[in-house]
Amino acid sequence: MPEPPAAASPDTAVSPEFAELASGERIATAAAALEHNGIRSLLADTGADARDLVGSLLADGAEVYNNTSQTLEATGVADEIERSGRYQPLRLRLYRMDREMQRREMRALAASPDYVVGSVHALTEGGSLLIASASGSQLGPLVSGAGHVILVIGAQKIVSDVAAGMRRIYEYCYPLEDARARRAYGVPSGVNNILIINKVMTAGRVTAIIVNERLGFWSMNRVGVPSTWPEARPLSTSRRIRSATAMLARSQSNAPTSRPIWAAYPRRSPSSCLVPQPLPGHLGGSGHAAPGRPRIARVRGPGSS
Repeated sequence: MPEPPAAASPDTAVSPEFAELASGERIATAAAALEHNGIRSLLADTGADARDLVGSLLADGAEVYNNTSQTLEATGVADEIERSGRYQPLRLRLYRMDREMQRREMRALAASPDYVVGSVHALTEGGSLLIASASGSQLGPLVSGAGHVILVIGAQKIVSDVAAGMRRIYEYCYPLEDARARRAYGVPSGVNNILIINKVMTAGRVTAIIVNERLGFWSMNRVGVPSTWPEARPLSTSRRIRSATAMLARSQSNAPTSRPIWAAYPRRSPSSCLVPQPLPGHLGGSGHAAPGRPRIARVRGPGSS
């Protein structure tokens, strides 16, 4: 593979080519390639339909870790995981733990959840998934740590090949994520780790939901919330905690404290994320469809045929 392109300046205008919605033919090609590579592929017409699909795949009472994702925020998946009470949302549980005294336990919880839900930065027509990360903390569970992986992917993320996916990361995703990180947390981002998933060996472990809609970084309003969502959705609890924590850290950076910064954020009333619950069995499944025949579960909105 050639050397990755140089990271664009945060002030550089992003290329509109990577925001174009893929055609139905390209979506079908990518879905079939995913199935061939051991990744179950599902199709959804809208972000709301994708949220319902995610809910149908998650087992009640399971430990679920939702990765930081504009796509999960825009579709309401993050909010559903953290607020519905159906699951044990590990992200909120981790925020309530002491980073000094419980660091080892926190690493173990984040590394091996029952489910991890996230997105990708690019999906190739050959069925490869590309995910970039500044810290790399979410990549291990995607590869092998989590019991099940669910990825929600807007169809504008489909690219021709891995080289084009790398360009999308450096020329499109990075400038937008860097701007978001600086605005939300006061720190820059970086393309420090890149995961490429070409094939999955464990049948039924990874599911990719391709949404026939632009999701994630493609059109941002002034407060950093994707303007594609038809209603003004509140930020998920974890996003509000991160933003409040970042502001607190900046304002009290020189003030000594014996408590973890997370303790300064008001705690919500006890919820399912704090109460141990018996976990049901993992998702069942009948394995993979024949190569070239994607497993399609198309969800349509009310009133559509």
